[in-house]
Order: sequence, then C-alpha cells, then structure tokens
Amino acid sequence: MMGTLLGCGVSLLPALEVIQDTFPKYSPAMHELYSQIERGGSMNGYFKETSHNFHPLAKAMIPVGESTGCLDVVLSKIKDYL
Repeated sequence: MMGTLLGCGVSLLPALEVIQDTFPKYSPAMHELYSQIERGGSMNGYFKETSHNFHPLAKAMIPVGESTGCLDVVLSKIKDYL
C-alpha cells in the first residue's frame, strides 16, 4: 500500500499516517518511522536501527529505492515478493 500511495504522489509522511490509521498492527512501527523521518532521518536508517522484525529483503531493497528516487517502485516490488 505504501508503494501505491507514493506512486500516486502522496508524500512519505502523509503516507505513513495512512498506514498507521489503516493497519493498527503496524501503527507503533510506523509511528517510530514517522518520527525518525520527521527529524531528518531516512527509512534506511530506521530499518537498520529498529528492533521490529522486518523481512531481510525489505531491509536490503529500501536503501536502493531511497538512493535512486524509486522508493514507490521498490516498495511495490517488495510487496509482490513477500
């Protein structure tokens, strides 16, 4: 869903708010990620530091999406494989 939101032009922070509201299970992690990005951090930095269990594929692909400006595409691909 995050990839779709970003692909439709929704900015990252509002997209994280939608995920928090739509999927309460992920709300604590999305809140932490939101806070880190709001302070100038990156998704990559969050996934490196977090204690939440995220799939290794996601942790490996997110830096690529951030550095290439294709985060929406990468997130959609992760969804397809997981």
